[in-house]
Amino acid sequence: MAHLQLSSVGGGGRSAAAGGGGDDMEDVALLGSYDEEMGAPAMGGGAGEEEEAHVRVTGMTCSACTSAVEGAVSARRGVRRVAVSLLQNRARVVFDPALVKVEDIIEAIEDAGFDAEILPDSAVSQPKSQKALSAQFRIGGMTCANCVNSVEGILRKLPGIKGAVVALATSLGEVEYDPSAISKDEIVQAIEDAGFEAEFLQSSEQDKILLGLTGVHTEIDADMLHDILKKMAGLRQFGVNTTLSEVEIVFDPEAVGLRSIVDTIGTESNGRFRAHVQNPYSRGASNDAHEASKMLHLLRTSLFLSVSFDPCFSLAHTR
Repeated sequence: MAHLQLSSVGGGGRSAAAGGGGDDMEDVALLGSYDEEMGAPAMGGGAGEEEEAHVRVTGMTCSACTSAVEGAVSARRGVRRVAVSLLQNRARVVFDPALVKVEDIIEAIEDAGFDAEILPDSAVSQPKSQKALSAQFRIGGMTCANCVNSVEGILRKLPGIKGAVVALATSLGEVEYDPSAISKDEIVQAIEDAGFEAEFLQSSEQDKILLGLTGVHTEIDADMLHDILKKMAGLRQFGVNTTLSEVEIVFDPEAVGLRSIVDTIGTESNGRFRAHVQNPYSRGASNDAHEASKMLHLLRTSLFLSVSFDPCFSLAHTR
């Protein structure tokens, strides 16, 4: 089985795919920066403050329309970068608020013959603080390098996409995106709208949850639960503790939900096992109570032994 190998984001050139000379591991170049894909800063764009606006653009019907919108907006002084998506009818504009206003951007688009409206999900003054996820998708229907270029071009024009690379040999694509601007389902839909098949596989996101268990008492029970969990997509690692009747799971929340994990444990065990979210505070309180009970027992034992072997106590008791 071939794999997609990606280096960390940070520079270097890009190629659609590079074979590995007999090795089944395929190397793919670094994820390109979305800012780089949007172009170099416009005239007047220094190192000042940046703001970002998302604009709904209606009336576009082809790539010539998107080019017209990009040209009209980028011509405004103070606009740093602009990307227009025909599929999403959206424009993402990064600009210097000291040189250009959102109203000027809207005016530029309308002057080009299109309708424009600022969207409420614009991330003003926060483009660099947004958390990005890296997700892997299986892409079907690609037959040549032109298909690869087409898919990559579509992805990079979507709002919230920071970078994308696609490998023809493995039919895999790696997309870096802002989950607050676009979802994995919207990425899949955009690829399918372009005539290709798409399926989300996994993301770089991870979460940890502690589940309490009922019905898991022996090592045989733990082995059975282990077999159920290892078949679930989206689970990164897990550990079953039969003594405390709990399981700690690290999972990909983009690939599987907590409710699905709980339901699958019950369904696949035919109701033999049940899982529930463990409250760490109640667990801590239970442990504290157990420890307090042990300390009280030790104290009573210590007092009994000290009294029993106290010679003064023994002498007084005989008198």
